Amino acid sequence: MQKPSSWLIVGFLTGLGLGCATTAVVAQDSAPAPGSVAAQENKGPVGKVVGPQSAVMRFAPNGKATARLYATGQQAFVGTLTMDAGAAVPQHQDPTEEFIYVVSGSGEITIDGVTTAVGPKSVIYMPAGATVSYKNGDQPLEAVQIFADPGPETKYDKWSPDPIVP
Repeated sequence: MQKPSSWLIVGFLTGLGLGCATTAVVAQDSAPAPGSVAAQENKGPVGKVVGPQSAVMRFAPNGKATARLYATGQQAFVGTLTMDAGAAVPQHQDPTEEFIYVVSGSGEITIDGVTTAVGPKSVIYMPAGATVSYKNGDQPLEAVQIFADPGPETKYDKWSPDPIVP
């Protein structure tokens, strides 16, 4: 039998592919990963449903991206990321595997020196420790972000809980 976190990811992506409203169902045995805002607000040993209205919101310091932190379990993190047209993610590395499902928008991602165009319904896989950067196209991006282990989402703790006004 698959681990509950695997079922969460499959159900979440299936719902997006079918055009359903975004809601995360947190498995019964999920437990807080220390350190992150999501750990404090959308986690716990008891299963629950996290809809868009109760997901933790974070706004990038430059005002060009928003992260919605849905759920962090013992073995995965699930959130959504929106980016303005032309926005970019600077070169970085995360210690865990990461998956991105592009709901809408397009751009170019560079993973370990290889640049690839991505668009709606693309699934991006980034190995742990990969050097990654992203340049968004001329439309806003909406994507589902999944870290295979919790931890990298703590980078959003540095983002503002309030919208950035230019």
